[in-house]
Amino acid sequence: MIPWFLLARDRFEGKEASTYRLDWEPQTFNGAWIPSRITYVPSETAMYARMRAPDFDPFAEAILVRPSGEATLRGADGSAAIEGKSPGYIKVAVHVDAPALLAVSEAYHWNWVALVNEQAIQPVAVNGALLGVPIPAGAFSVEFSYRPLDLYAGGVISALTAIVMVWAVAWTMSWRGIHPSARSTV
Repeated sequence: MIPWFLLARDRFEGKEASTYRLDWEPQTFNGAWIPSRITYVPSETAMYARMRAPDFDPFAEAILVRPSGEATLRGADGSAAIEGKSPGYIKVAVHVDAPALLAVSEAYHWNWVALVNEQAIQPVAVNGALLGVPIPAGAFSVEFSYRPLDLYAGGVISALTAIVMVWAVAWTMSWRGIHPSARSTV
């Protein structure tokens, strides 16, 4: 067991800094886990308040912000292990006894897509920052892929701009060929 101490800023939200202690076995932690407890909160403020509580354990409890207060998942017993990882891709082997939440130590972004039993599922933010996805009971693999839609949109815009520029140059060249007054004299 290795203790890690995290010290918040000198002042946080107008209060003195807090020290947090995280204990875990580095040999057993591989970057993916099944939280045994899921807490739904109505806002980010409530989430951060819960995370500051002395009994908060980030490996046992997952906090999800749901403004409507709907609780769709419960904690479950299970195991998760990362099978493969490369930039923009993560594959996790999962075994759970009931529908649960899979948490992965990767930064959450809306461009991540998860494939669970060949069905695309939009991941959720766990504890405000980590990647998570609801999963059914059973043993299977979950594949995460980062699909940078911003990059694709930028590529389309750049391609359209190049087409317009080529068309403008071709049109200008043909216009100069038709109108002799447009030719420059040397």
